[in-house]
Amino acid sequence: MPNLSAPAFREFELRPTVPDEVGSYEFKYNSPRGMIGSRWKASGNNVEWTIVVPPNSTATVSVPGTNIQGADVPGVEFVGKEKGRVNYSVMSGNYSFSFMKP
Repeated sequence: MPNLSAPAFREFELRPTVPDEVGSYEFKYNSPRGMIGSRWKASGNNVEWTIVVPPNSTATVSVPGTNIQGADVPGVEFVGKEKGRVNYSVMSGNYSFSFMKP
């Protein structure tokens, strides 16, 4: 979702839902700042999630799970927790997270 107060996808949110019935999902969008990407693949309760944040953009990333790996790298900053999700602010770049579905 774009942040309407930050035009041209300068800020946006990536907030996946990982249903049991779907094994993988990929989304790409060519924004005015460049490609936004989100791809996840589930294997049982384990999920691998790869995201792309274009140049000069910031994403709020909401991870729906526990045992999160990949959030301890430069460009990723913890923001808070809410209802079974952990939120991060993510700078431009490519990132990979892994987590356990709740």
